[in-house]
Parts: sequence; structure tokens; C-alpha cells
Amino acid sequence: MNRNNWFVSLYRRLIVRHFRDKLLAVVLALMLYSATISSGMTFQVAEIPVKLILPEKMVLRNTELPTIAVRLSAPPALHEKMNNRNILCTVDVPADSPSGQTFEIPLSEANFQLPAGAVVRRIVPDRITVNLESVVVRNIPIEAQFNPDESPAPGYQVATVHFTPETVQVSGPASLVGKLKAVQTAPIPLDKSIDENFQYTVPLRNPGGTVTLQPATVMASVVVERDNDRHTVRGLPLRIIPGRRMEASLLTPGTMRLEVVAPPSELAKLSSSDFLVYLDLTDLAEPGEYDVAPRAVTASGTGKVRIESISPNPVRVRIRKLSDHETGSDNLSPVKNN
Repeated sequence: MNRNNWFVSLYRRLIVRHFRDKLLAVVLALMLYSATISSGMTFQVAEIPVKLILPEKMVLRNTELPTIAVRLSAPPALHEKMNNRNILCTVDVPADSPSGQTFEIPLSEANFQLPAGAVVRRIVPDRITVNLESVVVRNIPIEAQFNPDESPAPGYQVATVHFTPETVQVSGPASLVGKLKAVQTAPIPLDKSIDENFQYTVPLRNPGGTVTLQPATVMASVVVERDNDRHTVRGLPLRIIPGRRMEASLLTPGTMRLEVVAPPSELAKLSSSDFLVYLDLTDLAEPGEYDVAPRAVTASGTGKVRIESISPNPVRVRIRKLSDHETGSDNLSPVKNN
């Protein structure tokens, strides 16, 4: 067989023989390729955030929602545009959702905004767990915070801090907001050059979760004063706690003098009525003369005042038993001088 005849025979076997079947196979292959190109390839996008649209006056108790993964089909031209930065899952939470209970919301393709030609094939997980709670709003006092390693100039101290506004409006879950007693500030800075009052705009510390603060910053007016001053309080009456059916009389002068130490702002508010000086004689059961150390206390609300000394000290007293027909003195009654 010559060379030309061999090529003719090969052509007939490869092309001509069963030509219609081969042509049909080519057409079907082209149609399948075209369908694949138009419908796109399947790929997965991970870590897609979930955005919840909550009912009015409701807030999430579970503050962290899981991210989800989606398997998509899309034409190759859309692949680069479809990632977790421009795909968002939005869930509209029903208005009649229960408060304080955990429930699930199923996810579907309707939760995604996708370009034309993209189709959601699978969502993992295919539902999210939600726990809602009613929102409450309270006005809560503000508590100043300072860095424990910082202080004003030597010989000075922070006396008090006033805020503008005086309270902050706190909005959030009832279980959290209801327990708050105060909202703390971020640390207000101090340094060794501060020896006078100053103002500072300070941010407030969010208690966490889904709580919001209004305003988020306040003006702190910091009152700085000298350290403790010494002051003498004179002419205080001496009172007594007598023993059972006992009467006491003083053998030394009956007015007392106190040396107290306190910040200047506290000293300016003090009066003699803020102090009580007394003798406790309840342990003295026998008549006679005794030297007794007096005691002194400050009234409530004067916790920064320290009593350094009491004069005179000791106090000389004479104690006698009351007869059956005599009436004893009431506790903490003034004693009489002899």
C-alpha cells in the first residue's frame, strides 16, 4: 500500500467512520463546557461575619457571634470579588423573639446579598444561636480612678473629684446594668508638679458586653489640697458609761481638749458636736477613786479625721454605790464635778 492510500485509510477510520456519532459527542462536549463556564466553579469562603438586626429595646446577651463559612458557585470572573470582606450575612431577628432564652435562627441564601450569577450551595453552620435580653437605661454615679504609682506634689493630696455631668446614662442588658453601682473613669493622670486644682477630660470605662455609655467622656474637676493639718478642739463635755448601780464624780476638770489631724477641707467643716469624749466605768465594781483614760470618737462622715491626743489624761474619778432608793444615771450622761 502506497503512502497516499495509507493516509486516506486513516482519515476514513478516524473521521468518516461513525461521523454522526462523533459530531454529536463534540457538540455535547461544547454544550457541557459552555454550561460549566456560565454556572461557575464551586468554592468556599470562610469567616463571614454575621450581622443581626435586633428588635427595638432588645440586646444580645451572647456578645460574640460565630463566623460562618459558605460554599458558593459563581463564574470565574466573580471569584476575586467574593471574599469575607465583601460578603455579609444579615439576619433580621423576629420582633416576637423571647427574652432571656436561648433560641436558634436558621440561615439560608436569603440572608446573603450576592452578585448576579453567584449561588449559595451550603452554609456551615446552617443556624446561629441567639440569646436576647431587655434593655434598661439608668443614670449611674461616676467613680474617679488614679494610677496608684502617681501622686501630686509632696505635701499635697487629692481631696475630692467632681464630674460634669455628675452621672452617666448607661444602657444595656438588665442583668448587667442593674448590678452597676458606679462607672469608673480611666486613670486621671497625676504628677509631682500638681499643687492646685485642675480639670481633665477623662474617658469612662465601659463595663463590657453590649453596654453603651452616654456620654463616653466627662469633665473631672480635681480638688487638690495640702496634707493633713493639726487642730485643737476645746471645751468638750466629758460623758460617762457607769457601772451597774454606780455613780461617778470627777476630781479633775470636766471639760476636755482634743488634738486632731485632718485635711484642711475636713477641718473647716468640724464642730464640737462631731466628737464624743467619754469614760467607760463598767469594769469598776468597787467604790473608790480611780485614774481612768478617757476615750473619744468622731461622728459618722468624718472618717478622714484622726484623734491624736486627749487632755487631760488620765481623769481622776470617785465612784460610789447607790443605795436601794437612789436612781442611777443614764448611760453616756454628763458626770458631776466635786
